[in-house]
Amino acid sequence: MFKARAVSSGASVVFKVWGPAGTGERHEGAYFPSTSQFLDLLFGTKGAFAYLRDFAAPISLQVPDIPAQAQVNPVPQVIFNEDDPPGSRAILYTLHTPPHTIGELARDAGVHSLLLSHISPAVEENQDAVLDSIKRSYQGPVSLAADRTRVLP
Repeated sequence: MFKARAVSSGASVVFKVWGPAGTGERHEGAYFPSTSQFLDLLFGTKGAFAYLRDFAAPISLQVPDIPAQAQVNPVPQVIFNEDDPPGSRAILYTLHTPPHTIGELARDAGVHSLLLSHISPAVEENQDAVLDSIKRSYQGPVSLAADRTRVLP
């Protein structure tokens, strides 16, 4: 996506990427970097794809890390409240933003519409609950991406 956008544009490109702040420490045997750290590992000066920063057009990244609001506690193993889909496992929210928080972030950022990707089977099975949770605080259109979804400007 980054390379295709730079090649098709010919002019400098600024990508704005919002994502979780990461765990900051090992959790259940794994460390999850912040979104800014992750993108630096990919596109930073020593990143795996460092050459893409100026491949066909200069690329810059604006990456505000969003603090995780859900804390993981080994007990209980299942989260269920009015803001999240029923049966959501606690570990899910160490790696992903809860639906109600997505709605709040979209509302506060003035987002015009949401297209959610990286959809797990659990989200697909609880699609109505996920969308209801988001729409409690966000009134714009919300769509779930599917294979071969095309987004046009």
